[in-house]
Amino acid sequence: MLNQEFSKKATHIMSHWIGLDWIYFILSNRLRFRTLSTVFIAFFICPINISAKTVVFFGDSLTAGYGVDPKESYPSLIQHRLNQEGRAWRVVNAGVSGDTTQGGLVRLGWILNQKPDVVVIALGANDGMRGVPVVVVQKNLIQLIRRIRKTGALPLVMGVRIPTNYGVTYERELSDGIASVARAEGVAYLPFFIRDVAAQPALNLPDGIHPNASGYKRVASRVYQFVSPHLN
Repeated sequence: MLNQEFSKKATHIMSHWIGLDWIYFILSNRLRFRTLSTVFIAFFICPINISAKTVVFFGDSLTAGYGVDPKESYPSLIQHRLNQEGRAWRVVNAGVSGDTTQGGLVRLGWILNQKPDVVVIALGANDGMRGVPVVVVQKNLIQLIRRIRKTGALPLVMGVRIPTNYGVTYERELSDGIASVARAEGVAYLPFFIRDVAAQPALNLPDGIHPNASGYKRVASRVYQFVSPHLN
């Protein structure tokens, strides 16, 4: 009963903050979001420095921190480093497990409603594992970049790769296709952002795809070096 009442209040408040379109997205993806209460808590759990600028990491399970404690995800580790260095930036982890570039377009409105200063796009891996045509992935990325830029925020792109068993040619075309979009749109690009941990069993979960806590430390270091010059 208490959980139901909390969910009703959460729905009302979240609809005011982030829009009904995002609420409908959450409710239609219950396997990703176990309860509305959980989403509400996750969204507001971190204290917000209202004077801080905001950088959003917009990705999939690799960004969400699948299989590790939320504090061990690379966005959380980057937030910790920024705090240690006394830099007034708030990090938002907008990673959703299983998300694609098309899914990113659906929820981008919520992201932009937060008025971020920098949005780091880390999508495309799930597109690849579903065999989405590279031209479709590119079209979606271009839309993401241009919509972000239109608000005055700075878009950045991080590259992804998929296992070669999905097809060596397709894997290369996907990786090159994402890089070519970033180049054509004049966006800073980080090739294969989990490169330092890929195919290293000691740094990954048993699935061989997602980094473990030790792996995320390496990912955070690499990503931090990429985004840091843009956090002015």
